[in-house]
Amino acid sequence: MSDKPITRERLLRVLENQAQKTAKAIAGLDEATLNQPAREDGWTGKEILAHMASGYEGMRALALGQVPAGYEQSGFDLDPHNERNRQRAHDLPLAEVLTWLEAARQAIRTTIEQTDETEYGLLVHTPWMGDHPKGQFLMFPALHEGGHRQELEQWRANVEPAAQ
Repeated sequence: MSDKPITRERLLRVLENQAQKTAKAIAGLDEATLNQPAREDGWTGKEILAHMASGYEGMRALALGQVPAGYEQSGFDLDPHNERNRQRAHDLPLAEVLTWLEAARQAIRTTIEQTDETEYGLLVHTPWMGDHPKGQFLMFPALHEGGHRQELEQWRANVEPAAQ
């Protein structure tokens, strides 16, 4: 995180920038290509996109003080949770995954637009990341997307020369 103050405008700008960068990272890739492993652990490009969507949903729910679907109140383990979501997304058509991702982004946009900036200092608790100010926490979904988008960019750089 930077030292720049977190404002609604900044949150929305970072969110939009990440969405544009992800669109560029997968532009022109077909479903067959995005169903190929993109990481050493076997996650496909499409599964990574679904993971981004799931991350938006979970972090949005937590920012709203809700327990996201599939989160246990105690003993939460992020790896099995992510694997369950990966399996859920595995057979979804790419178009459905992309619709899910855009809907999840839109939901966080709406949350950002409806959250009074005076609430940005309130603490949000997560079962795996501890407590963070709400403004910072509203930035995390876009940063999460950015990290996984970089994985897709690196994978694409390796997969494209092989296709030529």
